[in-house]
Amino acid sequence: MIYPFDIFFIDGRYQWVVYSCNKDSNWEWSEAYLQMYEKNPQFYEILSNIETFSNRDKINELPNSNELSYTVIRPVNVKLVNSG
Repeated sequence: MIYPFDIFFIDGRYQWVVYSCNKDSNWEWSEAYLQMYEKNPQFYEILSNIETFSNRDKINELPNSNELSYTVIRPVNVKLVNSG
């Protein structure tokens, strides 16, 4: 539903990330999409059950992985999700 975006648990918070080949890309255009996801009732269900499919234990391995390149965009706006 949210690809190329994903949600990782980083620094004690769920963060929006985007899978990308170019970490220096400007991701400002993505904000409209992230807000759209956060307002979607289905997204609230996903977020409510995120522990089920979250890779929280592996997040520290990702920055060192040559297989997966991603950029952190911003924290998930839980207030927006809860008001949706």
